[in-house]
Amino acid sequence: MPESSLVALNLRSALSAYANATAGGVTAALPGMGLVDSGVPFAVFNAAVLSDLVSREQFSELLDQAGFFYEQRRTPWSCWYCPDHVQGESQSAVERVLFRRGLRLSNRHTGMYADGLNAPGRFLPDLAVVRVQDGPTRRDFISVCLSSFGLPARIAMLVYGADRFWRGGWTAWVGYDTQDRPVTMAATDTSAGVVGVYCVGTVPEARGRGYAETITRRAIDAALRQTTARALIVQSTPAGLGLYRRMGFRPVGEFAVFVKD
Repeated sequence: MPESSLVALNLRSALSAYANATAGGVTAALPGMGLVDSGVPFAVFNAAVLSDLVSREQFSELLDQAGFFYEQRRTPWSCWYCPDHVQGESQSAVERVLFRRGLRLSNRHTGMYADGLNAPGRFLPDLAVVRVQDGPTRRDFISVCLSSFGLPARIAMLVYGADRFWRGGWTAWVGYDTQDRPVTMAATDTSAGVVGVYCVGTVPEARGRGYAETITRRAIDAALRQTTARALIVQSTPAGLGLYRRMGFRPVGEFAVFVKD
């Protein structure tokens, strides 16, 4: 199986956790695409994830079915896909299919894969890393999330503040500096035979100190102790590419996020 497909399958599993956020959350499966509705009015948490190789015609049909699903539920939604997974078409041709259906580009990420991590190439800071398991650690996770990603506070509380969300496949961690301030976070999802790394972020005033690398390594170490999987995947923003390359990840495909509000 192409490594980019492993990234997509793990992403599909990781995003399905958002269906646990509210009592109205659901998942559904189409041939080659998973649908997640969190029950929260925020497009990126209501995700149609392309996880198989398809033709342009099949992709168009899947988008129409996904659009009908979310229209019936009256919720904004997003499509997450790798252009390489739509066979025989240029990226621009594929994205015209999305534009014609009223979706707009939100983000582009680089899917990355590693068979293991390189040893640290620099000194890593002292960091207390605590698993997110209770009210205080959830609040600290939300605090870092708000500072790192600019997520609306109400949306963050609806999702990450809910007991239901943490019954899904995520394992998340918060890192505290020497003054016991929450400064960084990371999460993992183990599925499709790989450990996926998600939601890595550091508060702006603490960036550039190695906190993100430290917590990412700790999160991966913890996940590997609980599974026979050894391969690792991550979807990186442009800002994180240098870090993940140093850690041993290599690019295996671009992933795009299109949204319809």
